[in-house]
Amino acid sequence: MEALLSADTPLETERVWLGMLRALPPARRVAMAWDWTGSAINIGRLNASTQNLDSDAHEVALSRARFRYGAAIVRLAEERRRRLSEAEAKRFPSLQEVLWPLLSALEALQITAVPLSLAIPFYGVHRALGDISLAVERLPERQALQQRLPERFWLDETAEAEPGLRLVELQSLLPVWLWPADSGDNAALLRLLLDSRRVTPLLEEAPPIAVPSPEALLLYLLAWQGEQEATHDERWYDFLAILKMQRPSGLNLELLRTLARDLQCLPQLEEALARTGLEF
Repeated sequence: MEALLSADTPLETERVWLGMLRALPPARRVAMAWDWTGSAINIGRLNASTQNLDSDAHEVALSRARFRYGAAIVRLAEERRRRLSEAEAKRFPSLQEVLWPLLSALEALQITAVPLSLAIPFYGVHRALGDISLAVERLPERQALQQRLPERFWLDETAEAEPGLRLVELQSLLPVWLWPADSGDNAALLRLLLDSRRVTPLLEEAPPIAVPSPEALLLYLLAWQGEQEATHDERWYDFLAILKMQRPSGLNLELLRTLARDLQCLPQLEEALARTGLEF
């Protein structure tokens, strides 16, 4: 039985849907994912504002983010009010506004980065993004990063997820994670993602950006899922979506299996391929 992307979607419906998505340029799928994110955030803010008519745009947005940032919300509120006008606080930014300044800052610090969370809709099915994750060669020195960091970003000094570094984009309030390839349990996988990068049109009407290969991205998702005590629905969805969208003809299966063998996760890969029900 072929594995479904969604438990409540009939297989024939899914096949039609995937066919429609395959006909779209990959950058359009990324744009759609970002649009979904903005719509979800704006709907949440609208609901919060209608429940409390005395709240302004800043207060509504921060009330939605309180569960993410805990005690840091006070400092985040100060940063947000200092940097954003009321009109800016109400508007969801374009992906170009968010991604380009950050990539430019890292490039100025001579740090190579590839977007992980954006590569998922690029190669697979688009869905709302919960964050922006970047694999980087190394973490920037904090003071140097602060000097280069665009005004729209806030460096979260309270984040405890080492060795990663968390930023917050103040207009959308989305977290932006930097994951270094020179330390940590996933260093080998992150290094693979960086080494496999290819320049491609990730964003519509913008210069090309380096993204990881689909083979390296699949192994990263598989290894991440393998660290969990139980199957993580979102990561399995991402893994399955990339497999189905790319199909055997769009993947270098020999390379995929070689990389999995080097990373000692070939049995997990073969099991995952079998579970999709696709003919690989």
